[in-house]
Amino acid sequence: MTATDNQKMHKQYFTPRGIASFMLRFVSILEPGLLTEDSKLMDPSAGEGIFLSEATAQNIVKKENCFAVEKDISLNDHWDMNGYYGVPRKNVIFADTLKLNVGESFKLVVGNPPFGLIKADEQEKMKISRYSIFNDYTSQPGKRKLPSSFPMEVLFLEKFLALCLPGGMIAIVLPHGIFSNSGMEYIRKWLAQRCSIRAIVELHGRFFRSAGASARTTLLFAVKNPKDENPSPEKKTIFAVAENISPEGSEPDDLQHIAELFSNNPNPGEIPEADRIALKIQEKNIDEIGTLRWDPSYFDPFYDKFYEELNSKGKAVKLKDLLIPDGIITGYKGVQKYATSKKRVRYITSKQITDEGIDLSKDNLFVDKDSPGNPERSRIREGDILLVRSGDGCIGRAILATPEIYGDNIRSEIYILRTDKDKASPEKIVEFLKTQTVPYNKRMVHFQIRKLLSGVGTPNLNKEEIGSILIPL
Repeated sequence: MTATDNQKMHKQYFTPRGIASFMLRFVSILEPGLLTEDSKLMDPSAGEGIFLSEATAQNIVKKENCFAVEKDISLNDHWDMNGYYGVPRKNVIFADTLKLNVGESFKLVVGNPPFGLIKADEQEKMKISRYSIFNDYTSQPGKRKLPSSFPMEVLFLEKFLALCLPGGMIAIVLPHGIFSNSGMEYIRKWLAQRCSIRAIVELHGRFFRSAGASARTTLLFAVKNPKDENPSPEKKTIFAVAENISPEGSEPDDLQHIAELFSNNPNPGEIPEADRIALKIQEKNIDEIGTLRWDPSYFDPFYDKFYEELNSKGKAVKLKDLLIPDGIITGYKGVQKYATSKKRVRYITSKQITDEGIDLSKDNLFVDKDSPGNPERSRIREGDILLVRSGDGCIGRAILATPEIYGDNIRSEIYILRTDKDKASPEKIVEFLKTQTVPYNKRMVHFQIRKLLSGVGTPNLNKEEIGSILIPL
């Protein structure tokens, strides 16, 4: 298994014990009759064996019915020192899980697979092409050639399901983007056809940084459909968000709180409102919400109240419907070379757009007037709105262009919005984009942007997302 950049791989050997403990406990809460002591359990990406350690500590199944696969042979000494946690040595295999041919044998398949890109070169192509989820991806409309790499965590997801018995459960740690990114929707569709999604628990964005990984992570709990059967329609999916997490599970945290709430009352509607709000607990039917987004924070009940407040201020219209055709303009996206001649044009950057207006004392960058970095389409005109489209601290900031920057150009982290003045004035749109709402003390547009954001990198909005922002008239 080869990653394109080992530094970017998720370090699966440092799964916090508190998360492993929660996942195993939550399986029994979600499906109380799923496991007996004779059921078989498998961790296909065992690392240091934290999931098996917790499984044996909780007496979920007999130790001789616990199995593990791990590729890194250097961990053999670690397993020897820990006595395989009481699991028979023959049940622990050091091999590449993605190359194993093991049938549906396990009632629970649980673990934290590595995250990263596996090269789809000649050496790996035969292995990857055996996975239906890869073939689903390459058969999507618009895919004209095979990708040079593919997310290994997606292949592990299919392997988890392949190892699971029909009616059994998978419990897996996955990157947040699988549940939120539009480019990952094919995975959600693939899962919805094969599983009953029982719960999705989103973890705090910075939690895994203490374990040497920066990826936002989310926990998936899904029951594999019996042969030739669709998910049971009465089974709804629990969504929750855990922000406060104890690495070892030794301190009270949100995961323990979630487990306790559902163990005492499996009906989310009867959980106290304060707890539902704090943990963003929702219950959704996958058939009704579709596969557009599955990230729990997207369904935060707070947004329902916000949109009620927004609509109370007037009829809400999508921003794109207030602009001229193709009225969202991007700056030059190529490799920028700054001015080397006296014929130059100022380059407006996100740092220069502040809540107070334009601040030309910052950055002070220029491009050659005749360079590709000064396309005519993105030269600033009277009536233009400049909106910052990316960046942690400044995304969503907006100003109305002033005469001092007419004719200047923009860098690619900014959009120009050009209004159809018969529908709305640019001044009114900017006024809304800047309006703070009480009691939140935030720009009203901030809440729409927060809901639209997905993925694990720098916050960024595309044209479609910008165009979907609602403006009250």
